[in-house]
Amino acid sequence: MLAYDIIDRMRANPTGTSNGDYNIAGNSDYTSKIASCTLATCDCSSACNAQALAKYDLWRWYAMQEKYLPGVSTTRSTLNVDANNLARVTINWTEKDIPRTQTWVVQL
Repeated sequence: MLAYDIIDRMRANPTGTSNGDYNIAGNSDYTSKIASCTLATCDCSSACNAQALAKYDLWRWYAMQEKYLPGVSTTRSTLNVDANNLARVTINWTEKDIPRTQTWVVQL
């Protein structure tokens, strides 16, 4: 559900997707792009540009992971869209003290 949520968000924002605004390579990208977000700073419920919408989408997506998946804050999930518009979404979490990873690859 979480993987397809962000995939649908990327499909709804093709400009942000093609600009690489959804790409998150790991914890350092998360920290630089998303960690400082709050409802006041990243809210995009009114008119906003493609980059701001991508930041809002990522902020909401990571918030859902933190709510529903144990241990996601240790190793952040990653996103990458390549030049052929192929999205790779990898979600990391911990289950019973065992690190888990699941990757989805989808044509946008």
